[in-house]
Amino acid sequence: MPVFLIIALGSYEKTLQKTARPAALYIADDWGMEEELPQSSVTTVVQTRDSYLWLGTSGGLAKFRAGEFTVFDSKGGLPNGCVWSLLADEGGIWLGTWNGGLTRFADGKFTTYDVSNSNISNNVVLALHKTRDGRLWFPTVKGAVVIDPGLIKTNELPPPVVIESVLANKNLVERPAKIEMPPGNTDLEVQYTGLSFVAPEKVRFKYKLEGYDDDWTEAGARRTAYYTNIPPGKYQFRVIAANNDGIWNTEGAMLEVVAMPPFYRTWWFYALTILALGVVVYSLYKFRISRLERAPRIQEAFSQQLMASQESERRRIAAELHDSLEQNLLIIKNRALIGANKVANTDAVLKQLDEISSTASYAIEEVRTIAHNLHPYQLERLGLTSALESVIEKVSDSAAIRFSLEIDSVDNLFSPEEEINIYRIVQESLNNIIRHSGATKAKVFIKRDRQRLNLQIEDNGKGFDAHAATIDLNRTGGLGLQDITERTRMLGGKCAIHSVPNGGTSIVINIAPRTATGKTL
Repeated sequence: MPVFLIIALGSYEKTLQKTARPAALYIADDWGMEEELPQSSVTTVVQTRDSYLWLGTSGGLAKFRAGEFTVFDSKGGLPNGCVWSLLADEGGIWLGTWNGGLTRFADGKFTTYDVSNSNISNNVVLALHKTRDGRLWFPTVKGAVVIDPGLIKTNELPPPVVIESVLANKNLVERPAKIEMPPGNTDLEVQYTGLSFVAPEKVRFKYKLEGYDDDWTEAGARRTAYYTNIPPGKYQFRVIAANNDGIWNTEGAMLEVVAMPPFYRTWWFYALTILALGVVVYSLYKFRISRLERAPRIQEAFSQQLMASQESERRRIAAELHDSLEQNLLIIKNRALIGANKVANTDAVLKQLDEISSTASYAIEEVRTIAHNLHPYQLERLGLTSALESVIEKVSDSAAIRFSLEIDSVDNLFSPEEEINIYRIVQESLNNIIRHSGATKAKVFIKRDRQRLNLQIEDNGKGFDAHAATIDLNRTGGLGLQDITERTRMLGGKCAIHSVPNGGTSIVINIAPRTATGKTL
C-alpha cells in the first residue's frame, strides 16, 4: 500500500503549495488569489484536527480544505488583516498580527487581547508557542513574553454608541434625532463616539447609511462619517461599535435622514404635470370635435345662403331687365311709332330719333352693367391687374370714401378660374366697405414677392365682432365674409379677418400661385 507524504508550504511570492510524493512520484499544486486566497503572501500555515489548513496572509486569515477557501478579514471582525503567526489549540486558533496584538478565533468569533502593556512594541506578534502548562510564549524585540490565557479577563461590556453632532452642508443641525435636508443640501457629516472606560482608544466603529450604502463601512477608530451628493430620499444612518476585546454593540445609534427633492421631482408636481397634460389633450380633443361638428353646419349654412343668393341674384337680374332694359326698349318702340306717325314733320322725327338713340345708349349701358356684375369681361380683355384697378376706381368714384391704392402687376400668375376668385374677393370686400362700414378712408394693397401674393384691404369704419360674424353668417358681413373665406380656401391661401367694434376692419390674404400655371412670383 503506497504511503503519501503531504507537505503544505507557505511562500511570500509563490502562494500556497502542496506536495504529494508516493514512492518516486512527485505532484505539486499551487493556489493563489485566483482561487480566492486573500493575498499571494502566505506568512504562516497550521493544520487543525478537523483536517483544515489555516493560512495567515498579509490580507487576512484563510481556511482551506479540498481546494476551497473560506476567508476572514476585517469585515468579519479580524482586528488586523496582516496575520504573522498561527497556533492551533483545543477549540480555536491563536493569531499573532502585525500591529493588531494577540487574537483568538473560536466559535466563529474573534476576540482580541490588549497586550500593549506587556512591552510588546506596537502590538506586533511574529511567532507563537504553547507550553504544556497552557501558557503562550512569543518573542518581541524587547524579550520573550509569557501569557496565561486562563488568567485573561474579557471585557464583555459592549460600548454604548452616541451620535454627538450632525452637519448638513457644513451647517450644524439642532436635535439630530431626525434631520430634513432641503433641496440642494447633499453633503452630510455625522460625528459619533463609543463610551468605554477600558481602553477607549481601542473602540472600533462601523457605520452604514441604509438606503444608500450596500454594506457597512469599516471606520476603525475614526469617529466621523462623511457623505456627499446624497440623492433625494429617506435614509437611516446607523453606527455600531466594538470594545477593546471585540465585543460589538450591534444596536448602536440611529439617525433618520430625509433628503428633500426639488419641487420638480415631487409627487405633487408629477401629478399636476399629468393633470395639465390631460387637460391640454382633452381640450385639444374637444376643440377638434367642436370644429368637426361645426364644419358641416357652417358648410350647410353657406350652401343655403349661396342658394338664396343665387335666387336673389336671379330676381335682381329679372327686375333690372324688367325695370330698365324692358322699359327702355318699350320707349324705343313707342318713340319709333310716334316718329312713323309724324313723317311730315321732319323736326319732330329727328327729335324722336335723337331720343331713341339716347334711350338705346342708356339701355346698352344698363346691359353692360348687368353683364359686368355677372362676369368681369375686363379679365379677358385687360388682365387681372387692370380689372382690379378698374373695379377699385369705379367704387371710389361712386362712394364718399377716399381710397388709396398700391398694386403690383399680377397678370398671368393664376389660372382664369383663380383670377375670377381673386377679383370676387376684392369686389366683395369693397362692397362690404360701402354697404356696412360707414368708413371715410380705405386702403387696398396688392403686393407680390418671390413666394406668394399678399392682399390687404383696410378701412376706418365702425368695425364688428369678427368672431361672432364668423359663427353667425347672418350678422355683419353675412355671406360676404364667408364668401371671401371660402374663395381663399379654394385658392389654397390663408385669410385673416381682424375687426373690433368702432376700430375698423382689416382683411389680410396670402395666396401662393398654383404650380399648374407654370409661373413664379
